Amino acid sequence: MPIKRLIYISIALFVLFFILGFPASAVWRHIAARSSGLELVGVSGTVWRGRADQVRWQLDPLGELYWQWQPAWPPYWTTQVQGPLLNAEANVHVGNGAIKLSDIQARWPALLMRSPVPDTRLDGEFIAQLDTFEWLEQQPQRISGTIQWHNARITAPVVVELGQVQISITTAQAGIILLQVNSLGGGTLNVNGAGQVGNGRYQLNLHLRALDLNSNINQWLRLLGEPTSDGSVRIELSGPLHNATATG
Repeated sequence: MPIKRLIYISIALFVLFFILGFPASAVWRHIAARSSGLELVGVSGTVWRGRADQVRWQLDPLGELYWQWQPAWPPYWTTQVQGPLLNAEANVHVGNGAIKLSDIQARWPALLMRSPVPDTRLDGEFIAQLDTFEWLEQQPQRISGTIQWHNARITAPVVVELGQVQISITTAQAGIILLQVNSLGGGTLNVNGAGQVGNGRYQLNLHLRALDLNSNINQWLRLLGEPTSDGSVRIELSGPLHNATATG
C-alpha cells in the first residue's frame, strides 16, 4: 500500500475514533453556559451514548438521563429520564440551529407544579403525549399534543375533585403556545377554557362549574372569580413561568 494512502487512512481513522469517543461532558460544558434552568450532574459517556446521574430543572432534581444515537436518516438520539419526579422519553433531532423533539411521552406528579390559584395545592398525575416540540433561538417554534391530568384534585379550603382534565397544546406563531382546557368527567367540578404561554409568562381564562350548585365548592368558587349566567364562575389567571414549579 502506498505510504501516502496509508497516511490518509490513518488520519481518517484518527478523526473517526476522535468523533466517536468525544466526551459528552465537554459538549455539556459548552451548552451549559447558554442553558437557562437546565442542569446536568455527573455527565459520562460520549455524545453518541451516555448518561447523566441527575437532571435538574429550576434546581428541582428530576431523575437520571440516558441517551443513545440512532444511525437512521436523518439521524437522531433516543433519550430517557427516569426518576421519582419525572419519567419521560423522546427522540431528539438536531439541525439548522434547531432542536426538535418527537414522540414525546412523559408523566410527573401534580405536586411538582405550583397551583396558579393562591393558597391551593394540585394533586394527581400529569401524562403528556406530544407529537413534536421544536425549539429555535431560545423559544418554541412548533408544538402539538395533549397533556391529561388524571385523578385531578385541588386542595383548598375545600377539596375539589376534577376527575380527568385534558389540555390540548398547539402553536399559533413562534414563541406563542396555545392551550385548550376541557374536563373529561369524573369530578365534582367541570373546567373549560383557554390560555397561552409566551414571553416567559402564562395566561389562563377558565370557566369553572360545580355540579352541585349548593355545595361548599360553589361558594368557594364565587370568592375567586366572576359568576356568569350559565352558573359557572369565570377566572382569569396569569403569572411568570419561573413560578410554575412548586419548589421553583
